[in-house]
Amino acid sequence: MNDILTKGDLIVVYWEDAIEDISWTSLKTVESQKVPLCKNVGWFINEDKDCVRLSNSIMCDEKELDVGYSIFPKGIIKNIEKIQDDELEVE
Repeated sequence: MNDILTKGDLIVVYWEDAIEDISWTSLKTVESQKVPLCKNVGWFINEDKDCVRLSNSIMCDEKELDVGYSIFPKGIIKNIEKIQDDELEVE
């Protein structure tokens, strides 16, 4: 998370997910489990003090820009890597 990100940068967000399992599991197994590290790739939209927003898909056939998106609370983010600069605009 060292790079200064600008709208439209292509990024990878590394984040930790929660685990929930309703099956019976030994306490020893539960105590040794680690949370999974996940990755999402998309175009950086913006961030504030609480979260990071990125678009994972862009609809290019409309005058107004419509996007599919993910919003990640900063508390679960482990790292963000910038892949490349890109334009978050309809071509």
